[in-house]
Amino acid sequence: TRRSSDLKDLYTVKEVSEILIVNVNVVYNLIKSGTLKALKLGRYKIRRTTLLEFLERYETYDITDINDIKKLDYYTKK
Repeated sequence: TRRSSDLKDLYTVKEVSEILIVNVNVVYNLIKSGTLKALKLGRYKIRRTTLLEFLERYETYDITDINDIKKLDYYTKK
């Protein structure tokens, strides 16, 4: 088991897909659309800080369709 002090600085696409509980293709699509920033060192890598910023930025949004990102209904009716 990993302790919080052992957090990685770089994640693979597969690791990010496991964290987000989505298919790896979703992560690739997020990267290719520019929605999720990544760097390529042989394979795509995502910085932990970038992933946290992504989660913060899109926390109240439906990003199921990356070409039609919209605020979740619950948050638009306040």
